[in-house]
Amino acid sequence: MRRSATSTLIERRCRGFTLIELLVVLVLIAIITSLAVTRLSLGGDPRLEREAQRLVAVLDMAMETAIIQSREFGLVLEEDGYAFVRLEAGEWQPYGGEGDRIFRPHRLPDDVRLDWEREERQPRGERRGGDNGRQSNAPTLLLLSSGESSPAELELHWQDSRAGEGSWRVQLNSLGRLRLLGPNGDGPP
Repeated sequence: MRRSATSTLIERRCRGFTLIELLVVLVLIAIITSLAVTRLSLGGDPRLEREAQRLVAVLDMAMETAIIQSREFGLVLEEDGYAFVRLEAGEWQPYGGEGDRIFRPHRLPDDVRLDWEREERQPRGERRGGDNGRQSNAPTLLLLSSGESSPAELELHWQDSRAGEGSWRVQLNSLGRLRLLGPNGDGPP
């Protein structure tokens, strides 16, 4: 009796997997699992990293928007969040309302804090601040339509830890370039 090509193909499909195929799959699963476990044990809670990556992404988008729209933007920083403002007729106005998912004011999780250090470009005596005419919406950092920005280093860390321990840092230079540094002082993996 002759077998057709179709019946031979069906027989091959019904035989199942070979031992080598099963071993290769098990080795791949073991490698992926070990990488995931290592990543979790080194990085701990990923919320801090996500917040840092979000901050970098929205800062980058705001700088591009400032250039495209030829408008001056700013970032108002607080310990528990940040908000964007835009210069309109000489006044800083909030930017990104309730319907804007990207630029609306962002509050950090309760256990995450934001610290920052800004490079001062003018002598302290000439700096506007406090009650000396500084508007409530006046930005901490400037994002200019020329692509320039206020040089600064922003640090996201857990509220109960000292700054610098397990924190993520966002560096912003005067040319508007961003750099994200992880807890080990390097970029994200």
